[in-house]
Amino acid sequence: MEKSWCVFVVLIVMFSTSLGSVHDTLTQRLHCRAVKITHKYWKILTQHQILRNELHNRTQDAHNRTQTEHNRTQNELQRALQDRLSEQMEACEEKATTLQEKLSEISGKLQEMIKLILVLIS
Repeated sequence: MEKSWCVFVVLIVMFSTSLGSVHDTLTQRLHCRAVKITHKYWKILTQHQILRNELHNRTQDAHNRTQTEHNRTQNELQRALQDRLSEQMEACEEKATTLQEKLSEISGKLQEMIKLILVLIS
């Protein structure tokens, strides 16, 4: 009976050692998988950040191009309006000069008429 008890204890020790070894192996494998998954996660996260930055940069570039185009269009419109205003101002100045000349002409004729009327009255 003592022998069978000894065999039983030896079997329990062997089984428990075997379980410990299996546990260590499984723990090691699980740790390796966790490390691989973590590495992949960080790789994906890094790629996500890179893509996000690239999207932000492209969006900013597109905004800047749009703003530049808007400014260019505004400048062109401003120049066109300024040119047209200058043309209209020149036309107005020419008309004003012409009207001033006609007014001077009429004023001179009126003065002559007034002189003639005064001569005729006296």
